[in-house]
This record gives sequence, structure tokens and C-alpha cells, in this order.
Amino acid sequence: MLMLEDSLYRGKLLRDCDLGIVKLDFIDYDTTVTQALEKLNFEKKLEKIKKIIIKPNLLQDAPPPCTTDVRCVEAFIKYVVRRKSDIELVIIEGSGGCDTERAYKTLGYKVLEKRYKVRLVDVDNCELVRLENKDALAYKEVYLPSEVLDGFFVSIPS
Repeated sequence: MLMLEDSLYRGKLLRDCDLGIVKLDFIDYDTTVTQALEKLNFEKKLEKIKKIIIKPNLLQDAPPPCTTDVRCVEAFIKYVVRRKSDIELVIIEGSGGCDTERAYKTLGYKVLEKRYKVRLVDVDNCELVRLENKDALAYKEVYLPSEVLDGFFVSIPS
């Protein structure tokens, strides 16, 4: 499953994204991710995007299905770089059940870092930014990694 959404910026959610939901039969990651992104007309969206922040689920360093399969993330990255080679790609995670660097290495994300020049970020070791919305029904104050404030956020859960 891919979830594509515009990221938070200065406390406001950018809402220029109407990608929708697609249901497909799984063939393999490369084929199915490409089909999904094509049905969502994501290539057109890429024209406006300078940076994509990819958030897998790496809560621990256990293999899929406990965590996001690196092949799914790689299929997404391949789709993007074939269409826009100059885009900045960041994988961001803060593993709760293990060391994030260990999860990146054990699960194959370090290979993506080298192969595609993707930057791996451990949110447990980055600057947090305080955002406040007094009108919010819940969470009137949140702290988010500064890294997520200036790009297009793609969640790729397990």
C-alpha cells in the first residue's frame, strides 16, 4: 500500500493533491507500484515536486511483513527517478523497537542509499520543530522532525 500526501509546512497541510485511491491485484512490486502511480497520474504531480520524503514502517529490524519490504520502496524510487532524475529523495524513520541505523542496514535500505543516492534520516537524531494550532480539536501542539516540513510526504506502510 502506498499513501501519498502533501507534507505539513509551517503548521498548515498543503492540500493541492487529489490523487485518490487505487485497488490493484498484486503482480510484483515494480509492476504494481508503477500501475498504481500511473492510475493516480503521479507523473504529472512530479512536475511540481522537488523533494520526496519516504516513510516506510521500520519499527524493528525484522523482515516483512513486520516491516515495509525494501523492494516496494525501491519500486517507488525507480518510478520516480526514471521520470525526474534530479529530485531529492529522503527516507525517514525512527525505529521504536531497535536502532534505526541497524534497521536500515539489516533490511536493505543502505543499498538504496548507495544505488539511488537517497538520503537516510534517523528522526530520533534530528531537529524537532514545534507546531501549534490552538483551533485543533486534539494535539494543539506537536513536535515534528524539521525534515518533513519541506517536501512531498509518501508513507509506504508494511
